[in-house]
Formats: sequence, C-alpha cells, structure tokens
Amino acid sequence: ITIISVLLIIDILVLSNNTAEQVIKLVIFIFLTIISIILLRSIITGVEQKEELFELNKELLQSREEYISLAGEQKDIIDIMGHEIKTPLSAIIQEINLQKNISIPNQKDITNLILSKNDMQKILLQVFESLDTIDRAVDHASSLVNNMIETARIDKEKVVLNLARFDIVSLVRNIFDKITKFEESKDVSFVWRNNLGDEFYIQAHKTRIKESIESLLVNALSYGKNLNNNKSIIKLTLLKDSSYIDISIEDNGIGIDQKNIPKLGEKFMRIDSKTANVSRPGGTGLGLFVVKNIMKYHKGNLIIKSEGLGKGSTFTLRIPLKTN
Repeated sequence: ITIISVLLIIDILVLSNNTAEQVIKLVIFIFLTIISIILLRSIITGVEQKEELFELNKELLQSREEYISLAGEQKDIIDIMGHEIKTPLSAIIQEINLQKNISIPNQKDITNLILSKNDMQKILLQVFESLDTIDRAVDHASSLVNNMIETARIDKEKVVLNLARFDIVSLVRNIFDKITKFEESKDVSFVWRNNLGDEFYIQAHKTRIKESIESLLVNALSYGKNLNNNKSIIKLTLLKDSSYIDISIEDNGIGIDQKNIPKLGEKFMRIDSKTANVSRPGGTGLGLFVVKNIMKYHKGNLIIKSEGLGKGSTFTLRIPLKTN
C-alpha cells in the first residue's frame, strides 16, 4: 500500500494530464491512506492484545502454582494442628476414662467414708495425678489455640499491647516454679539465675510476655534432650542492661544447625527432623513466630544462639526498659 501510494503521488504531481484525473487519483490515495491507518492500528492492537494475553497467561500460571502450593501447605497445616491438638485431648480423655473406672464406681463408698484408709489414699493419689495431667494437657491445648489466634492477629496487623507496670521477677519465678513442679525429674533439672534482685518492675504487656516465656520453656523441654544421654539442664537467667533486660532460656540439648537459625521465627517453620536428630519435628511452627512478633511489637528482640548440632541452644527475650 505504501509503494502504491508513493507511485500515486508521483503520478498526480508529474504524469496526470488534467484536473479530473488528478482528483480521481487523489481520492484513491486518500482511500489507501485510510486503509493503511486502519490496518496499522489493527496490527498494533493485535500485538498489544497478544502481549496482554501472554502476561495474563503468565499471571494465571503463577497464581495456579501459588494456589497448588498454598493448598499443599494448608493440608500440612491441618495435619500438624490435628496431631498437636489431638495430643492434649487424648491425655484428657485417657485420664477421664481412668477416673470413670476408679473413682466413679466407688463414689458412694468414698463419700460415705466406707473404704479403708489405704484404698482412699490410692484413689485420692490417682485423682490428684489425673488432675495434674489434665492441667498440663489443658495448658498445652490452650497454648496451641492462643498461638493460632495470635498468628491471625499478627497476619492482620491487629496486635494490641495493653502496657502495664508489673514485677518481672515475680512473673518469671511463678512460671519457673510451675514448670519445674511438673517437669523436673531424674532426666532434666532446672537452674534459676537472677541479677535483678527480689523485685524489678517493667512496663509491658504482662500476658504476652508470660506466653512468650512459657513458649520458650516448652520449646527447651521439647528440644533440650541431650544427645549423649546426659542429664538435660535448662537454665533460666534474668539479666539487666542500662536500656533493656534479657530473659534467657538455655539448654544443653540437640542444638541448631547454623543455617537454620535465621529461618527460626518464620511462620510454620520447624527444624528438620533429619538435621535435628529427632524422630519428628515437634510443635506447630507457630510458637517462635508469635514470640518473635510479640518482641517486635514491644520494640524488642528474640535472639537465638547455638554453636551447632549437639551443642545446645539459647533463646533470649530482649525487652527494652520503658520510662514514664
């Protein structure tokens, strides 16, 4: 069309003999020009549409891959949460069934004090042991649910801190005493170190700090098993600096591979059982994620240290001191 148009222009300007012929050829030239513009626009539009379709197809493929990945991750999460919640529920059901077989059949004899002293002691001991087991199982289940709720709040950026002044020494001591009461045995011992004195007040969200400390202690119990079959030792230390306090929980257990330390604290991240030398990764992978973000909202830090596998690990809550 371009060649014909050029020839027409030359013909009109040079070869045409009269005005009528020039007008006819000029009309043909204008017609060809309009067709050229329409054709060119259609080609450009087609190319643009093709590019858009290519990008849309690329985005659809990426979305499909993300969907497949999320679907697989969701199945893993459901499997993990199901196993973790099943553990405390199984303990509660087991203890209730035990009491159905022991205490409930003897309910009348117990209330009427007909049983012998030895039988009463046996039943009461069994009741107290069941209550202890149920108490721990309820704490475990409550912790799992709290972690899920906190994760949802963190994802939606709806975490609200209710800052208040409280005695951190008293809080940590109570947590430490409760854990040691249930867990201390010939296989594990606890060490308490404190350089803050009998009392030390900070300004923070008391419930969130309490949950963070408990989470790290449970983590230490889960991964603090000594690989050399030596007695597991868990040390809880309170230290003060000029601008912050450190609550450190140290164990002499399986330790952490250096390459895994930066990954800890990511959502659903659990240490690989092969590199950690444990039969199955414990927990949901939400505990450290929640703790890390609680420290973030306090303008503090979760510090993780380990010399490597088999050399134990230390998890530290670094809480900045708030001034009035």
